[in-house]
Amino acid sequence: MKLHPTVLTIAEIIERNNGRAYLVGGMVHDYLWGILHPSDKRVNDDVDVEVFGIEDSLLKTILTKFGKVVESGKDFGVYNLRPYDTNPSYEYQFALSRREVPMTSEQRQEWERDHQRELSDHHAFIVTPDPSVSTVEASSRRVTNVKACMWRITTGELIDHWNALQGLQDSLFDVISQTVFPQDPVRVLLCASYMARYSPMIPTIRLQKASKGVVDRFPYITKERVWKEFYKIFKYQYPSRGLRFLDDVGWIDCFPQISAMKETPQDAEWHPEGDLWEHSLLSADHAAKAVRELYSEDHWKVPAIVFAGFMHDIGKPITTVHCDDGHIRSLEHNKVGVDVLNLFFDDLHMKDTKIRTFVGHLVREHMMPMLVPENAKLGRILTRLYRRIEGSDITLRDLGVVCESDHSSRPPLPGGMPKRFQEFLEYEESLKNQDDDLPKPFITGKTIMNIGVPQGPTIGIIKNAALEAQYSGEFTTEEGALEWLESYKSEYF
Repeated sequence: MKLHPTVLTIAEIIERNNGRAYLVGGMVHDYLWGILHPSDKRVNDDVDVEVFGIEDSLLKTILTKFGKVVESGKDFGVYNLRPYDTNPSYEYQFALSRREVPMTSEQRQEWERDHQRELSDHHAFIVTPDPSVSTVEASSRRVTNVKACMWRITTGELIDHWNALQGLQDSLFDVISQTVFPQDPVRVLLCASYMARYSPMIPTIRLQKASKGVVDRFPYITKERVWKEFYKIFKYQYPSRGLRFLDDVGWIDCFPQISAMKETPQDAEWHPEGDLWEHSLLSADHAAKAVRELYSEDHWKVPAIVFAGFMHDIGKPITTVHCDDGHIRSLEHNKVGVDVLNLFFDDLHMKDTKIRTFVGHLVREHMMPMLVPENAKLGRILTRLYRRIEGSDITLRDLGVVCESDHSSRPPLPGGMPKRFQEFLEYEESLKNQDDDLPKPFITGKTIMNIGVPQGPTIGIIKNAALEAQYSGEFTTEEGALEWLESYKSEYF
């Protein structure tokens, strides 16, 4: 396992002072995963080191010799180190071994009185750095067995108290402790994102039982935490596996807008794959694959587009009807879906307007290829689309991922990019090839005022109409634009 020389040097100094430094967390897991699954090697630069056998003050003194130290958990002995000799954005976390003791009811009540707010169960502990804590006790706090391995930095010794290696080999992950796991019910969402990231892994019956056992505590979890961990599912390549896990353990029912998908039928001719829930899961997986052809893993658009791929039909549960001709239809579900989506966001106190706007536009526009008449002019349609999504950071290819995912999630019907949308992409590309960008408008606000139109809202109305006419090919020169403008003014104003 390759580590930065600074980390190795710090570990050696800790050992010379009768301490021990272990690499823990995701980096160890991903290293072992890569050995067992050579075709699926992961790159994980998150360096988390747990330190045993030395006092808090000594650890801080050692770290300050190598970089800027930020105390991210002063009372818990947790420090983030930004080494002097690396990229300033790199941070390595060093945490002292600690002991966690549940608060008594009196201590909890005293804390809540002092802070004037309720203390969540997963924070109701007295945490004290303790050099004498064993590796068994320290690793028992991990969410699941496969994340509980420890790697001694100086010797390369693997500490595996909870059969993590066997779990990875058998593709099974399990709870370590039936008492520790329920202390923080959000761990169920962590397990879901783990399944979305590592597709072959299967939760044990014990883990499923533990997850079902805390579903009644969902209402007491901070909604912001729920959103943060739920959204992580869509960062990874197999979101449907994480979502199916949540459904199996009863957690999807905690999200009423999503749970309604399971009760929403679809027309068998147009959607032979089954109900809306099945369609949405397939669409999310397709979007997770397609979006990686546009963006790197860590780009903010990746989870946003995949989430839109999953939620694109969220308006169907309240618009679906059985028609007299025997078909099932969901008219204007794309428009209604934006309202349902915002209700979902509100329920989870999601206030990121950038993500809300981005996903909302994708949900609203995903039906565009099916709604465009065959003889419609592409320029006019795209102009209207650009106007609707203005300011949302959406590109035509972003929307294409959602449209393609929707179209490709109806097996055994053929998938791929809808033909009409492919025409849009080709048309947009042809415009860019002409001038590296969309054509510059011939008619500006100044042009309009030069023919006697006073300043005011009328200027904007004429500009929009002129741009749409230009993209539709009604004029292609400046002279033609002026003729169009005079004609438009005399007809409408």
